[in-house]
Amino acid sequence: MALGEFYNPPSDVVEGRVGRQVVLSRNHQEALGQLGLGDHLYIGLDRGNFWAVGCIDDPREFDAACQAIDQAADTRMYALPDEVHQRVVRR
Repeated sequence: MALGEFYNPPSDVVEGRVGRQVVLSRNHQEALGQLGLGDHLYIGLDRGNFWAVGCIDDPREFDAACQAIDQAADTRMYALPDEVHQRVVRR
């Protein structure tokens, strides 16, 4: 999965300390439609021994993440507010 921005630590998102979970969708526009004003779309992928939580605002990143869904043990989508998004780790 080629994402450019990751939230660290992912446990903050997965355990509900930041952001909110939204309905998992394989349609970018449908997923974005669940966001509030200023929110960013993130995906959480359970790789078995760790979670990766990355921003998928960009349609290309969204498409790459959707390809990885079938290989993940668990997959969730999240809405993170802009002030949280500003703290992501950029690659």
